[in-house]
Amino acid sequence: MGFQHQKVPFHGSQRIVIHQRIKVEEFFNLFLSDNAVNFVKSFHRRCGDKEFKCSSWCPHDKFGHVRDVSFQHPIKIYFGAKFDSCQEAQKFGIYRNSHLVIETSQGISDVPYGDYFRVEVQARPELP
Repeated sequence: MGFQHQKVPFHGSQRIVIHQRIKVEEFFNLFLSDNAVNFVKSFHRRCGDKEFKCSSWCPHDKFGHVRDVSFQHPIKIYFGAKFDSCQEAQKFGIYRNSHLVIETSQGISDVPYGDYFRVEVQARPELP
């Protein structure tokens, strides 16, 4: 694909290690594709989430493909609602030399001041 990706300042890291060499296409098919929704759903279930919904990937003019994910996440505070509504926008692009970039932006709405911030993640799997 011929998209240009803008570099974002890097402020930290979290690593997931896969002990098997796989190609970008295999990684995408296993963990991100529309066919991998059951994997994503089981991940959310293990986090205690419920009411998981995930749209299919759609082409996007500026960033490869996009989809929307929503779910109810348990709140670990002593007052108020027991679950919060989470909405997450996911994007991916594949660039020169099969370089995969995944971006997510997540917001919550049912806890005090939850609408004052968003959690944004940019992942760049380093695959052979």
